[in-house]
Amino acid sequence: MGMSTPRHSAQPKDSSNQANPTAQPVPSVIDTIADGLSLALTFPIVLLVPVLVDAAFWSGVSISPNPLFARWPDLRDSADTLGWGADVLPIVALGLPSLLSSVNSNDVFASSSSTVLTPGSWQLTVASIVGAALASTALTIIFRLPLALVVRKDRQSPREFAAAIGLACIRLIGVFALILGAILLIVSPLLVVSALLLVVGLNIAPFVVAVISIPAIAAAIYLTFTPDAIVLGNVGPLRAIYLSFNVVRRNFWATLSFIGSVILISEGLGVLWRAQISTPIGLLIGVLGNAFIGAGLGLAAMRFYSTRLDQWLAGSLADAGRPTTS
Repeated sequence: MGMSTPRHSAQPKDSSNQANPTAQPVPSVIDTIADGLSLALTFPIVLLVPVLVDAAFWSGVSISPNPLFARWPDLRDSADTLGWGADVLPIVALGLPSLLSSVNSNDVFASSSSTVLTPGSWQLTVASIVGAALASTALTIIFRLPLALVVRKDRQSPREFAAAIGLACIRLIGVFALILGAILLIVSPLLVVSALLLVVGLNIAPFVVAVISIPAIAAAIYLTFTPDAIVLGNVGPLRAIYLSFNVVRRNFWATLSFIGSVILISEGLGVLWRAQISTPIGLLIGVLGNAFIGAGLGLAAMRFYSTRLDQWLAGSLADAGRPTTS
């Protein structure tokens, strides 16, 4: 790749050199997004992963979840809601700026017929879903690591890059495991109480969903930068969660503004890209444009996180250096 992961620190490069309480203020949300898009234009290699993923979806290969629905029919409604009712492969694109993973294949210009792979049993279908989820984790890291290297202005050998991918994947899976454990710890008692009350004719399921939704949304906001912390700072799951939580806590409204801007830009332009993918030129423009915007916004997120992390660390070091008075 020609870029590398730092071997020494648990935060973005040079953060220890910025413990100056009079440092320049952090860039605004708009400036940060503009900076990210400029970096994507300067380093077009960061577009490679989303373009290759969209090329794979364009090939027309899909994996049917029907054997799983034959075993548990009630799962179909949930799968349809998530967009996986006819194909489980879009799971691979979770965490990536993929255009073709979320569109109807009939709307896409295609040069060949589609190929539907149907597992021979529900067990193989589950294995396919698990494999797609693991592939999603790996691709997320493979996509984000070059972004982190661009932001840090680092370099590395292909061997070092491969080792960094493996370590970051393990750490990201660790984050997912911690989140899943917390969800089970919180949700399980509520589900037990809900089931007991349902026996006596009292349905509190809507209340349970409402109670769970609020902390889930809050957690999603506060853990927004956890993957960025892993690839930027070379830290473990708990440290990444801690850093993301504190950066968001200290910059809550700026974080909400940034998230809202990212959603508005990506979804707004997504409508434009999807409107022209029925022609060869439109498809090419849509895939490249979507990859560019996605990579640029990913770089902007890392800029947003790293500058505010540096500001927090600088303030902490400044406070630690002040003499105490009695």
